[in-house]
Amino acid sequence: MKIIKSLLLVMALLLSNVSSASLMLWLDPAEQPGSTGDDITLTLMAGGLDAGGPVSLGAFDLDILFDPSVLSFTGYTFFDGLGDLLFFEALDFSVGEYAPGAVGLSEVSLLPPGVLDATQPAEFALAELTFHIDLLDAADFTIVSISPSVGGFFPPFSDSLGLAIDPVAMRSALIGTPPTVPEPASFVLLSLALALVAVRKKLKLG
Repeated sequence: MKIIKSLLLVMALLLSNVSSASLMLWLDPAEQPGSTGDDITLTLMAGGLDAGGPVSLGAFDLDILFDPSVLSFTGYTFFDGLGDLLFFEALDFSVGEYAPGAVGLSEVSLLPPGVLDATQPAEFALAELTFHIDLLDAADFTIVSISPSVGGFFPPFSDSLGLAIDPVAMRSALIGTPPTVPEPASFVLLSLALALVAVRKKLKLG
């Protein structure tokens, strides 16, 4: 069961990182060691858009998802990629942890499109997220992921003009000990063993 869980995890991490997308969101670091009692920090990063010109990220509405039996969410801080909140260059519409294991983050830039396009870099930090590990064995792991919110007042991701950005690639982060994936030779041996068992059962039934 642990092997299947590990394989599904690795496939999810690989498939979630699509380089051809116009906008990419990821949690940094992608892998972070940790166990019960530790405090961890993840940085929500954005990239893949044009630097110094359109298209730039003008607004986002997303969820950070995690296992509440393993982690406790302790807070977030926005950076100034969409504008400085203190100078009313952007507005924070986040709802925080609105359900166990789900944190809603939302921000809208108030900067003029030309200014935002000219100043936003190709890769930048959106927010810093902090968690406390309540229960995680030294040899186990958990996942923190990103998901677009639905049912909001504006698209989950939009540019400086308010137009929806699509497609968007999102990459999760692993907390704890990375899973051990069997080597290709092990897969071959396992497949042969399963095939042999199936043939023997068929012969017995026949």
